[in-house]
Amino acid sequence: MSRHLFYSSVLLLVVAMMCCGTCGAAAAEGNDGKSDLRNFQKQQRVDLFVPRTTPVLLKDKTSSEMRFSFVSPSLVSAAGVIAAFAEGHMKAKNLTDAQSLEPIPSDVVAGYIDSSWDWTTLVDKVNQSTWKAHTVLSTASGEERVSVVHHPTTTTKGNKVFLLAETPVWPRANQTLNGVELTLVVGTVTNSTGGEPSGRISWENPKSLSSLKTSAASHESKFERVFPSGGSGVLMEGGTLVFPVFGYNGENVDFSTIIYSTDDGQTWMLSNGTSPKECSNPRITEWEGSLLMLVDCKDGQRVYESRDMGTTWTGTIGTLPGVWTKSKSIIWDVSLHVDSLITA
Repeated sequence: MSRHLFYSSVLLLVVAMMCCGTCGAAAAEGNDGKSDLRNFQKQQRVDLFVPRTTPVLLKDKTSSEMRFSFVSPSLVSAAGVIAAFAEGHMKAKNLTDAQSLEPIPSDVVAGYIDSSWDWTTLVDKVNQSTWKAHTVLSTASGEERVSVVHHPTTTTKGNKVFLLAETPVWPRANQTLNGVELTLVVGTVTNSTGGEPSGRISWENPKSLSSLKTSAASHESKFERVFPSGGSGVLMEGGTLVFPVFGYNGENVDFSTIIYSTDDGQTWMLSNGTSPKECSNPRITEWEGSLLMLVDCKDGQRVYESRDMGTTWTGTIGTLPGVWTKSKSIIWDVSLHVDSLITA
């Protein structure tokens, strides 16, 4: 299988996924591959989530709101439905907010696409006035809690979509952070064809992963807090589900690692090994049977490889050409900074 690496920090990830299909077809016909990029560049731009413009349908299905910004995008495909996810901020953050302990309310939203649509149909659907994003995960509970959800991270297996997110607990009473939870939501595509894509996926109630199991008892005290990194998880060839996470120990030093499930998401394990200290924001992908993890460290980006589900991580230089792996000067070339990894 050919692999194409994309560098992306915007909410147009659907472009990459849909173009990958045409890339494979072109390669099969003996194309040199260069025309794939030209065809990609010719595609009409489409924005799935537009701040202060795209309506977000709330869970009650009867009312909608705007979001002031969208961050932390990801994209999955399951049983004929493509879902694009983002963290939606419910208000703008100004100077007053920056100096306040009050959190910016947020939730996880999704835009649903039928995988049978061609590019022209997709552009037409998104540009219609009926196009909406849909709330998938919100933690608000009456007037007692502020909805705050961060770093949605997604992957799929079969007809199921797995969404991991960070859900800080912010009571309205005193605006003091009471803790942070890892929350998992599972969606099931019930119909692969027919009807609107948004009506073909059913979401279960969120569940907390606060009691993560570990693969070694000595590792249990390594982290005091664990956070999802945002972006995409991985479905390994053997069927294991993997999410990138980072955590802080008792001295507030950060490390990157993974959590994984070998039983279709019923139980989750925190891997035994980590990146070196002061490396966070991991992005992962499977590459020829190995897990590759790209992390942001103090001196730039680094790539680590694991062949034993995160028990050990080995530094790998040159695996991803062009990745900003080490800074040679004070000024970093941000054009070489990788925000997400997508392979196909």
